[in-house]
Amino acid sequence: MNKILLSAFVLFSLSGCLSSEAPKCSDEDVTTLVKDLYVQMLDNMKEAPYTAMFVAALPKEMLSIDSIRPVAYDEAIKMRSCKATAKLEGDKEINIEYTIQTNEENSDEYYVELGSDFLEGLMMQNIMNLAK
Repeated sequence: MNKILLSAFVLFSLSGCLSSEAPKCSDEDVTTLVKDLYVQMLDNMKEAPYTAMFVAALPKEMLSIDSIRPVAYDEAIKMRSCKATAKLEGDKEINIEYTIQTNEENSDEYYVELGSDFLEGLMMQNIMNLAK
């Protein structure tokens, strides 16, 4: 399966305090954006001929992001790597990975990228459920 990497550019401003460090993995703005990126991934996959039929059976949204943990922080490029458990519709849970990186031209802005590796496992779960 081709890997899809979605990223979003978001304005991030700290009230009263500016920081050049990437926001924390559990930052509410970040987790909200990760949920939005999941929906965008599904929308993009609906347009691909080979994945459209599988996407129709996938949960339509991430309900919550739990067990959030930082994996690494690269000071040189101001990028934080994160892992978490996403709770989806239908009582499904899946492990996800995402990164947050500060924009080097404006430290009040950052990029969030949601890795797509988890989608393959999610599609396989759905295929197995359909085969029952």
